[in-house]
Amino acid sequence: MIRVSWDRRESSIVGPGKNIWPLVHIDQIFDLYIVLFDKARKDPSTPNGRQGFYFGEKRHFTQYEVAKAIGEVLVERVYFAGIPFFGTNSACKAERSRAIGWKPTKTTKDALESVPAEVDALIGNGQINDAFRLRAVLERYSG
Repeated sequence: MIRVSWDRRESSIVGPGKNIWPLVHIDQIFDLYIVLFDKARKDPSTPNGRQGFYFGEKRHFTQYEVAKAIGEVLVERVYFAGIPFFGTNSACKAERSRAIGWKPTKTTKDALESVPAEVDALIGNGQINDAFRLRAVLERYSG
């Protein structure tokens, strides 16, 4: 969403932004993989193949929450003056993941607090460049 927001020069939503997606911190997905790997090694009957889809989710968040956080960070860094994107729902339950012992602990606040670091990473690796930033600043302040 950060990259799309950058390319569009505004953080956007489709409709009221009430569509939901699963919330899970990337570190906890790594934990899930470790739990799943250990479980599969110890128990060959661990569901796999078509039955082996393991989702990670602690709860769901709205796209509005994320779009708002992205927009605030990009405005704070003077990249654009946009408003809150993405119009699909993506709901899941991590029942199999929890059944094998995975326990998510991160919160919505943790996820949203990661947005500044993710924006900075995109800036740092050149996916958001200074020429575009300068154009956005000029457009923002040129009245």
